[in-house]
Amino acid sequence: MTAVLLAMAMSASAMTGTWMHHRGGGSQEGQCAGEIPVNLDEAWVVDTDGPVLGTPVADTKTLYLGTARGEVLALDRTTGAERWRVKLAEPIEAPVTLDSGAAYVGDTAGTLYKLDLRDGRTLWTFKTEAKILGAPAIEGELALVGSYDRNLYAVDTKSGAERWRYGTDHHIHASPSVSDGRVLVGGCDGDLHIVDVQTGALVGRTPIGAQVGTSAAISQGEAVLGHYGGGLVAVEIGTKEVMWTSQVSRQPLVSSPAVLGDRVFFGSRDRHLRAASRLTGEILWKHRTRGRIDTAPVACNKRVITGSKGGRLTILDSAKGDVLGSYDMGSAVTASPIVIGGRIYVGTADGKLRCLRAKKERAP
Repeated sequence: MTAVLLAMAMSASAMTGTWMHHRGGGSQEGQCAGEIPVNLDEAWVVDTDGPVLGTPVADTKTLYLGTARGEVLALDRTTGAERWRVKLAEPIEAPVTLDSGAAYVGDTAGTLYKLDLRDGRTLWTFKTEAKILGAPAIEGELALVGSYDRNLYAVDTKSGAERWRYGTDHHIHASPSVSDGRVLVGGCDGDLHIVDVQTGALVGRTPIGAQVGTSAAISQGEAVLGHYGGGLVAVEIGTKEVMWTSQVSRQPLVSSPAVLGDRVFFGSRDRHLRAASRLTGEILWKHRTRGRIDTAPVACNKRVITGSKGGRLTILDSAKGDVLGSYDMGSAVTASPIVIGGRIYVGTADGKLRCLRAKKERAP
């Protein structure tokens, strides 16, 4: 009896943790807790009937995902069983964000939805003038979201009313990041915009050098982001000054960086995952994958995981870049992986959302 109770407790412990934002939180560092498994086996797979483009998110029991069919799915984290699904108006390419019993997600028609997590019921909608591809950031009673109509919006989370908008000179593709009363977003105008969260007033605007499609990872008062010119840039938020630039490729960087300690991990369309010094931008190692990397890596506990258009998920040693494990997904990895409770959830171009676990873990 004791052994059975112990096994049940260990199983419950393995599934704890949440991933409420597609990069792990408002600072978008791409860090997970616990361990990234390396000897992988498939726990379950769900067919969404269209390419999976938005990274899933999860509370303690349920995984949430927007689909190319314009649906939001709620799936049991352990089994993949459907809890509910709702059909919205247009396809969804943006990740969902969770906060206080609600899901926030934008669609390709430019509508931001707030949904009740219990049943997917729409609580309110807010309309922008063009598509939304980035995940909302939630700060207090504000939902912050960028649109291809060139505006960053702050929407009241209770009423769905606009609180303020900040205009840029081009599309906003990336998800906004939040830190110390500031919201940061890179734009296709080639600048990093730093805006006051409460008022929408411009705090600072730093030229990056090319169009920005990645989200900014914020750590130690610094923002790190990539651009379409193939460079990685670090900006000190307080001074708004560029600290360093690391030009690594002629191919665009559309993979949002992950930060772990003094290292930054990022992918490129030149097929490489790289590790750079967070302090200097020096490239410490690089690993060539089978295809270009458009999705964002996740790092924790001396390991980093990435997926590529070549269809392989790879786990590497974060210090040296040595390959620790890999898994053939059978299709291009089009949504960034997330890691919770020792399990990996990742979506691919063939419409599959998979849950991977260590082979030694027994099925529930």
